[in-house]
Amino acid sequence: MVCPFQQIRFAAILLTTCVSTQIAQANVEWRAESFNDRAGQVLAKLGKQIVAPRKVNTHALPLVIIIPSHEERIEQSEYQVRRRKGDPRPIKGIDALRQAWSQLFQPASIQRVKFKVVGVELGAEQVKTDVLASLSGSSQDSRCEAVSKWRITWIDGDAKQPLPRIQKIEIQEIELVEVDSPGGKALFSDQTEALFRNTKSFHQQLQFGQAHWQRRIEVFHGILNASQNGASIADVNGDGWDDLYVCQPGGLPNRLYLQQADGTVVDATETWGVNLLDNSHSAIWADLDNDGDQDLLLTTSTALLAFENTGRRCELRGVFKRVQDAYSLAVADYDQNGYLDVYACGYFPTGADVESLPVPVPYFDARNGGQNVLLRNLGQWRFEDATASSGLEQDNRRFSYAAIWIDIDHDADQDLYVANDFGPDQLFLWNGQQFEEQGSEFGILHGAFGMSVTAADVNRDGRDDLYVGNMYSSAGNRVTRQPEFRPGDSAAQRERFRRLAAGNSLYLNVNGQQLKEQAAAAGVDMGRWSWGANFVDLNNDGWEDLLVSNGYITGEIPDDL
Repeated sequence: MVCPFQQIRFAAILLTTCVSTQIAQANVEWRAESFNDRAGQVLAKLGKQIVAPRKVNTHALPLVIIIPSHEERIEQSEYQVRRRKGDPRPIKGIDALRQAWSQLFQPASIQRVKFKVVGVELGAEQVKTDVLASLSGSSQDSRCEAVSKWRITWIDGDAKQPLPRIQKIEIQEIELVEVDSPGGKALFSDQTEALFRNTKSFHQQLQFGQAHWQRRIEVFHGILNASQNGASIADVNGDGWDDLYVCQPGGLPNRLYLQQADGTVVDATETWGVNLLDNSHSAIWADLDNDGDQDLLLTTSTALLAFENTGRRCELRGVFKRVQDAYSLAVADYDQNGYLDVYACGYFPTGADVESLPVPVPYFDARNGGQNVLLRNLGQWRFEDATASSGLEQDNRRFSYAAIWIDIDHDADQDLYVANDFGPDQLFLWNGQQFEEQGSEFGILHGAFGMSVTAADVNRDGRDDLYVGNMYSSAGNRVTRQPEFRPGDSAAQRERFRRLAAGNSLYLNVNGQQLKEQAAAAGVDMGRWSWGANFVDLNNDGWEDLLVSNGYITGEIPDDL
């Protein structure tokens, strides 16, 4: 997801916080960031040495390495998970380090190493850094990936030798996953071309990508709102096969692809009457009229549209102009009247504000965003705006990306969790008459950039847990822990800033009374710049796994994804 407004998100954080500090203290030099740049050059060389030995300057190589040797093995069908922690074993030199990792990866060979410095601690004689290391490789019949945490001690450089020297590496923990994969192929393969081989619209429109059409379609149609367009899956025609509906930016028609028995798809957009040219952010299929098939709800830049599925075509039944430019939709029967109700997340006040709206103020607790809307389904395609009467109008100017209906307190009705950008998420509990905001009481952490939320019973205790996609920033983690960072703020306020870059959240539901954050402990906090996530049992072992989508604009480092 990319739009001109969001390109400044983290730039705004760093500029607003760091630059304001430098104005007050003009002589402050961000030594930690300068050191990070130079250390990154050394780590890049080290990564190449681990992959393939080559002649490099020995001043940049480690002298002493501490590596954990206590190993725990977890067998999960075709997945084998090994964790190493504690029982430190010293080794010396780059050759020993490479050999140790090669033994861990056998029979696979290491093909890629990536380091991210997430913390810098400046000392009088030494510098210590916290580093996340990611290694991956494959063999003829398997693929391996490892993530580990390193603590590196450095001797800083000087005028003669500006690059710092590694003095000691302490590898604190390692998690390695090996997957059976005949031929060393990836666990998932891209089948897009095979599925869409018989659809002209895919080759004419979708395969070119957003940048191609931005140069060819007038701004008036909304094409500049780049990549903020979703997709939804449902069995639209009732044949037992899931179909795909793709939302498009203004000027390009949305597309409905019906899946065939052989796995390919056919374009049924025009025959089903859903080829809208409006800028469409989100769509969801749900049985709104209780006739047993899936109807369509679609958000556009000017309204929320409701279509009835007649079995052959989608007929427009409702236009709700209160909902403008909504980014996502969630449906549930919250009032238990037998009909599915609709909650729409409005990110911007109106679609026209996308290009002109100023930075959310304040960016860690903004209240100048769009209004979310609750539409109560009365049956017979009649909906009423129940936002105010249900209690959801309170604090309703957040930058809301996504929402999910979930019975948090285990009282047999639907509560509502809202993931907000530029501020705290919200948890609304339904008491039978109204919603009450209980986020703080349940332990939702303040801050972060909420962009998605998904739910599943992770620990099998009978209660659904939550996973929220936020943003992990190695730069943010480094900067917010430096003494130069907002020195006049209280410790609590500084911690709130740190939370903005801390990554995704895993909230375990404790007895329906508390949401306990456990992402770091479970190893699922670092999802990079996370846009969405889903729980899914990838290996059919009965446990919910996590699939996280991430990424953003690639900058100066092309492989930094």
